[in-house]
Amino acid sequence: MEESRKENEERDPLTTSSDGKKRGLNQRRPGGGGVLIGINKDSKIDTEESSGNDEERARRRHPRHGVILTLRSISPIRMLLLVIISAGASVWVATMVQLDLELDLSPKIKEPEPLQGTHKMIRTDRSEQDRTDPKSATESKQSLNICPPSEWEKNPGSCPDFDHSIKRPQHGCQVNEDTKTVFCTFDNLRIDTQKIRMKPKGGEVLSTVMGQAEESEYPKYQQGAFSVPTAPTHKFPNEYLNNKGMHYLADVLNAMQYPTTNDDKGQLDFSCQQTYPGTTLFLTRYEYVNVFHTMTDWWNAFFVLPRKKAYISENNNQNTTLVDGMECIEKVNRVVFLDGHPQGSLDPTWESLFAKYHFIQHMGVGGSNSSSGLCFEQAIFVPPGYKSPLFDNDPSRRRCPHKGMTKAFSDFVLEQHNLLHNKGKVIKGNIVLIDRHPFISHPRIKLENFERKFKASDLEKLQKRLASIPGATLQVVRLEKLSFREQLALMQESHIVIGMHGAALTHLLFMDENRSQLIELMPRNRVDFFQSLSEWKGMNYKRFTLDSSGQMNEKFIDDVVRHVEKYIWEN
Repeated sequence: MEESRKENEERDPLTTSSDGKKRGLNQRRPGGGGVLIGINKDSKIDTEESSGNDEERARRRHPRHGVILTLRSISPIRMLLLVIISAGASVWVATMVQLDLELDLSPKIKEPEPLQGTHKMIRTDRSEQDRTDPKSATESKQSLNICPPSEWEKNPGSCPDFDHSIKRPQHGCQVNEDTKTVFCTFDNLRIDTQKIRMKPKGGEVLSTVMGQAEESEYPKYQQGAFSVPTAPTHKFPNEYLNNKGMHYLADVLNAMQYPTTNDDKGQLDFSCQQTYPGTTLFLTRYEYVNVFHTMTDWWNAFFVLPRKKAYISENNNQNTTLVDGMECIEKVNRVVFLDGHPQGSLDPTWESLFAKYHFIQHMGVGGSNSSSGLCFEQAIFVPPGYKSPLFDNDPSRRRCPHKGMTKAFSDFVLEQHNLLHNKGKVIKGNIVLIDRHPFISHPRIKLENFERKFKASDLEKLQKRLASIPGATLQVVRLEKLSFREQLALMQESHIVIGMHGAALTHLLFMDENRSQLIELMPRNRVDFFQSLSEWKGMNYKRFTLDSSGQMNEKFIDDVVRHVEKYIWEN
């Protein structure tokens, strides 16, 4: 469903010793100094020489990893008490073992999950400053990057003569004539926030803006709101600027100024009150709490991420080797929303996938737009989601699904949520029935107008029949109550997913295309978004069309249950 909460799973920290090796907090270097006493999982007292000053020793103390005390200045009486306490602990542990209880006092340190498949962690052609300045490399997040399989770029997909390529202009815009998508990148972009008219600042608490007009959440630009110091190169027909095919990009380009002669340079203001280094993704979101439409934004954002030449680092040393012909994803430094939407349930996932997000009206010195000149070293404008190939509702475009592109995108999303290692772990007979419910998601929601919801009696009948299928387990879920990561994990393990036509079915992108099936309960006169999406995924899809009343009679339920039983038996 549309709701998602940010998943925040922290790994246990690792300390770095002076020899450059990472060690767990329970691992200590031998050396001179006092004596460290610790209780391990076998309840034996072990001693180890400590080194360093009091601050270093304090850093090593961690309640999750046993009791560590420094005994340099402890009196004999306190020493005796310590020995008694330690002996008591030994007796307690021995008692627990005799009672056959599970007891594990070993350190709970999670090892980083390895990357799966053909994804590799390698170095890219970072700047010389990044190579020599650890702080710079950390802040720009450029040191280690993901190299997804790029076979799709050489594979035409389902239409041999169709161009799926992502255009990457150096400074300007370029169109893909087949996908009708315009790609824009600018160097040294300046934004004058005083020339952006939009009442909401963006990111407001939802309950404080209920009833707010949608139109007010979209910016209106005055001439000069955007400017660049050198003329960009545009490779698309001029008529693109006069129609709605470019959506927000047309407004940005129409408001952009740049010098065309030497005299122009002195007349335009290129002063910067604040400069943002690195790469920034810009976009205006439309249906920002709808997981289907947001997925089209994420798709576009993923494919326009910058690429860098790849270097393989051998044995974690500084020697690197250029990999001919391989390019890797270069992580961006930030995401900037040009819209003024209030807080949305899918906002945190932008950060999980790409980088920390900002609203343009909050940026500037002190978080205020009073500083009108904001400058960005490299600006990439994400094509609007309505121009994503997943939004297959444009009659002027051919339907040419590309399974390779879908795999690259879905693997990226799973990897960013540390779930790629679960791929292919389908639980046979695991049925997920999505119970679609209305909830407060944006300022204009009207719960009484909510459509495509199970009638309570229909849901009860279907649930009872599905649960009775031999070898099946049934989960009835409301996805808006799960975090986005939990939703992904649920879909990965599902054998069959059943749901009413709705945005939640977008999760088919993360199901197993070889074993799983999506069953869509389809009202009449609805666009077949999810059948098209299943073609992009290359997975099993089945549709059952409801009658004009939208309700399920006994025959309808019988047909669904018989199909599910047969599919589980055969797959």
